[in-house]
Amino acid sequence: MQEYKIEVKKRELSSKKSFARGLRRNGDIPGVYYSHDSKASIPFMVTQKVLIEAIKSDAQVYKINVGDKLRDVIIKSIQYHPMTEEMLHIDLYGVDMDTKVIVKVPIIIVGQSIGIKEEGGVLNQSMMEVEIECLPSDIPKDIEADISDLAIGDTLRLEN
Repeated sequence: MQEYKIEVKKRELSSKKSFARGLRRNGDIPGVYYSHDSKASIPFMVTQKVLIEAIKSDAQVYKINVGDKLRDVIIKSIQYHPMTEEMLHIDLYGVDMDTKVIVKVPIIIVGQSIGIKEEGGVLNQSMMEVEIECLPSDIPKDIEADISDLAIGDTLRLEN
């Protein structure tokens, strides 16, 4: 398991949109840390550059220092602007490394299907991600589905 440390700064909670807009104008993204037991939430800000580097890393579990304590977290959600795709907000969820979590993992299609390559078929992928339950240290970056042997009319199912 690869871990990545994200440098965050605690911030004051504000309900004004202009406050969040000002943070983003300065290159910071507002966010909230939620503890794994749902008893605490801590508002923070992180620079967009640091956040992009963290997302590009292969890490699934991150370490942050917020509230004077080093915490293990996963990215629960990132909100994007619908037109510009600019990051607007991030939610980090604290995890206990010994307790299973439920997360969504993207499905990546690999291989060239016989049905597409030789028979002129079209791939219809109905699920882009799958929900799994595992320890935080076992969260995969993605799940690969090999379609190399599929002919027209064949289906591929992901099962336990």
